[in-house]
Formats: sequence, C-alpha cells, structure tokens
Amino acid sequence: MGGGRADGGAVAVAAERDEDPLLARTGGALEFLWYRVRRNYNPRTGAAYIGTRPRRGSVCSVCRKINALTEARYGLLPAPEVVRRPNRVLLGWASYFCLGQASPAYEAVDAHTSKRLRQWLCVGSTR
Repeated sequence: MGGGRADGGAVAVAAERDEDPLLARTGGALEFLWYRVRRNYNPRTGAAYIGTRPRRGSVCSVCRKINALTEARYGLLPAPEVVRRPNRVLLGWASYFCLGQASPAYEAVDAHTSKRLRQWLCVGSTR
C-alpha cells in the first residue's frame, strides 16, 4: 500500500518557489490570444507579479488596419466618414485589450492613428 513517492511525498508548489515553471520553460514570456504573459515588477515595491500586455504583433496588426483605412484612395470621401471607420476598429481593439498593462500600446496606436489622419487630411486641402 506504500505507493508513495520516493521523495517522501513532498510536492513542490509553484507558488512557494520564486519561479513559475511554465514561464521558466518558455524563457520568461508566454504569448497567448494576442496577449503576452510574463513576469512584471511593481516599480514602487519591486514585487514580482504575472502580468499581461498586448503583443507587439497585435499593435502592428491594428496599425496596418489603420493604414488601409486611411489610404489615398479614400481621398474623395468626406472627413467624418474617414474618421468614423478607424474609430470602429480602434474601439474594438481597445475593448479586447482592456486587461493588463495596455497604456504603452494605446499610446503607440494613438500616435500612429493621429499621424495617419493628419497625413490623409493634408493630402487633400479642400476637406
């Protein structure tokens, strides 16, 4: 009836150790459903926690969509229509990435969108 473990039945729990075994095997980061899961550190206390942020590929993906929606071929459309279309994409993207540390990604997408809309408005000065 022994059937026990050779180490006396002790089971190491990941929470008791410093390192999460899944993150240790993947090199410290795990990418899942357009999120990047990794160990982050609180800047005030220095305490480690597992946090999420949007992957770089998801930021590039939404920027490519904004590029497609503000191309020069849409130059004859009225300005409110051209602004409305990227707003729908941005609203959906921001709603999906509302968890975790998303501020740097939001800032990058906001800067890219502002630049593209300014470019689109400057191409046709009659808008």
